[in-house]
Amino acid sequence: MPAYVVVGGFFLACGALVWSSLTDRRKRRRRMGRWGELARSHGGRYQPPRLLDSGVSAEFVVGLTVVTLDTVRRRDGRNHSTFTRVRARFAYAEGPVFGTKRTNDLLPRLGSGWHELTLENDAGGIALQCRDIAATRHAWTARARQLFQERTVVTSTDQEVRLERLGVLDVGAKLDAMLELAAELASFGARDVTSYARLPDVELHPPTVDPPTPFRCVLPTKVGEIEFRARAGGGGGGEPRLVIVLHHERKLGSFEATLGDTSEANIPAELRGAEFMPRFAKLAGASLSNAAGDGEGTLTLEWPTMPEEEAVTRGVELLISILAPPASAGAFR
Repeated sequence: MPAYVVVGGFFLACGALVWSSLTDRRKRRRRMGRWGELARSHGGRYQPPRLLDSGVSAEFVVGLTVVTLDTVRRRDGRNHSTFTRVRARFAYAEGPVFGTKRTNDLLPRLGSGWHELTLENDAGGIALQCRDIAATRHAWTARARQLFQERTVVTSTDQEVRLERLGVLDVGAKLDAMLELAAELASFGARDVTSYARLPDVELHPPTVDPPTPFRCVLPTKVGEIEFRARAGGGGGGEPRLVIVLHHERKLGSFEATLGDTSEANIPAELRGAEFMPRFAKLAGASLSNAAGDGEGTLTLEWPTMPEEEAVTRGVELLISILAPPASAGAFR
């Protein structure tokens, strides 16, 4: 075969590879541009790609959380692949730690204490590895199970949820499902707290991107703002439990006690009079504490579960009564 034919074929092949690469990159950039439109339509932020498509990211609110959409390049042997990545921070810290079963690399990094868990959905099931079965089941709601896509890798730390899928996804059903799944999982705890918005005067404040503010559930009162929060269950695991917090300036020493048992003796004598003891009895099992600081303190009432609204009402009235005359407590204001 003549040498010029070989050389010509070589350059044609190189040209085809370069053209294919440039075409693919243009497609990816157009898709990323549509990410920007998606972010702006949700009041979010968008950072366009720089050299080699690096640095692209979009942030916007989905449900009760802020999600971050970007790309990440991973090396597999000699090849590099681009993945679409979606991240969402848990609305409250201490979220459950889990991963889809294919992410076996989590095991040696996090050590022993993992459990196998299979959750049912219409596609046949989701195989997971998790640190806490009850917390993971609570995070994977029926909606989350239906949003899951087989080719999506899902992992979480106790701070955020991460989803990855090969390629740069265009705006559409697949990307929407990733975004909504990340938000649904990251709403662990916050989703439970929203049920208390039915109480009088309780306000829900959704998160924002610019300026960055977290999701909050609060009750304004004459003695200050009571904030509703969620924590992971007992011992750092399990289903979330409710915490209500009130910052104040009253001179009150630090203490911690479980209402209804002998630790009530830790509560200052000024709060163990006839006015307060009946309130304590109706909240048996909850923990009451005060963290004193320089000129300010933080009263906290924490239940071992997500209690009924009636118990929460009593808890709110207790915190208010500690800082205000009894007449101010009944109507929350």
